[in-house]
Amino acid sequence: MRIWLNRLHLVGAVLAGVLLVAVAVLTLVPIVLRLLGLPAHSWDEVATFCMAGSAFLGLAVTWRSGGHVRMELIVARLPGAAGRWMQRLALVITLTACAYFTVYSVRFVRESYSMNDLSQGLLPIPLWIPQLGMVAGLLLMCLAVGESLFDALGGRADVPAASGSAVERAASEL
Repeated sequence: MRIWLNRLHLVGAVLAGVLLVAVAVLTLVPIVLRLLGLPAHSWDEVATFCMAGSAFLGLAVTWRSGGHVRMELIVARLPGAAGRWMQRLALVITLTACAYFTVYSVRFVRESYSMNDLSQGLLPIPLWIPQLGMVAGLLLMCLAVGESLFDALGGRADVPAASGSAVERAASEL
């Protein structure tokens, strides 16, 4: 199960990285086109969609590498069992919030799809397509937080940043 989750998180991280490179390319190409006197329309709109997808797809790998703000300062100051229960409570709240946002994101994408909602730029992109990155990223985040909660409930320490980045750990387990 862990190998499957690691592979899934690695795919999310790679897709986030690819979208980030796409943002750079989609930003540089219109600059070059304008310097050459050629028209450069809608590049920024697609770059914005890529940036949003990159941010959401990177949520889970950031969580697993310890990059998100957590309650570690409070939990570390509490004695043994109280600290573990506070950590578990924080993880339950985090997972609940992630699940809430995921459910409503799926509803949002379904609504955009059913209404055939299109972007407002010169390039009419169906909005459900870039919104899928948000849903995928939130689903990955739910899995990552759920994995942390499962570890905490099982008595395993939740120290994602202890041994290198999550991408390195996931790649090493392939």
